[in-house]
Amino acid sequence: MNKREKSVFLVEALVLILSFIGVILVLSSLFEKSAVLSMEARKLNDAVLLSENAAEIVKSCRDEIDLETFLKERFQAEKTPEGMRICFNSALEPEKTGEYRLLVNCTEKTDGYREAQISVYDQKTGSLIYSLPCASYREDE
Repeated sequence: MNKREKSVFLVEALVLILSFIGVILVLSSLFEKSAVLSMEARKLNDAVLLSENAAEIVKSCRDEIDLETFLKERFQAEKTPEGMRICFNSALEPEKTGEYRLLVNCTEKTDGYREAQISVYDQKTGSLIYSLPCASYREDE
């Protein structure tokens, strides 16, 4: 090999190595972003599930006192100015220092009509993950 062929070979090898490094950087960035999106999707899915369950509980209770009693007994809920607060871990089990904070704010209206605002927050950041407004009507039995 002469000097010119050696330099062409080295340039081609250098371009090939730089191309591989570029592909590796792009793919690692892509995988990192997908991991973040996957975590956010899991949190949103968990928050929707917690909200749906809370809405069913609100609907099944006769009044605010019944709701408060049920949430305290079953989920160790705490009454706060914002409403009933329950913390859940990542397995969606009640836990004081859990990953999620569920707030149920229920307001009794007239003639058996009840409105509730159910919100799920990220316990670490305090940011709102999901909020579900709901209402129910219960006829006097």
